[in-house]
Amino acid sequence: MEKPVVHLKFSDLRPHWALKGAQTPGFARAAYAPAAELTKTSARYILMPRGQSSPPHHTTSEHIIVLLEGSVAFEFEFGEECVMGPRDLLAFASGITYRYTNVGDCDAFLLSVQGCVDSWPPKTIYVDTMKPKE
Repeated sequence: MEKPVVHLKFSDLRPHWALKGAQTPGFARAAYAPAAELTKTSARYILMPRGQSSPPHHTTSEHIIVLLEGSVAFEFEFGEECVMGPRDLLAFASGITYRYTNVGDCDAFLLSVQGCVDSWPPKTIYVDTMKPKE
């Protein structure tokens, strides 16, 4: 392990708007850089402007989301949906395709934590569509 403790001051972080699709109208969102990374876990802040969505995607890691501000709806490939409010926590397994949308009246601010399943670092795989609901 290179650094056993990582302390990032929020005031030193900058939003990075180069996430896949973030330049496409309707898909604006930013990841704050750098992420706090250990050998098998990473955490980063995500900023999503009001009314914006993510494209459908899945990751190769387990995922925990904590919504710090705003209201965000998550939709999963198997049809489950949930709307998160401030301080709500959501955890899901690797490989599940999902998308999320800021459904509130202000910018949403999330903490995204990813943990190693099989390989590190995790990968985000974007897909064209979600599987149809049954």
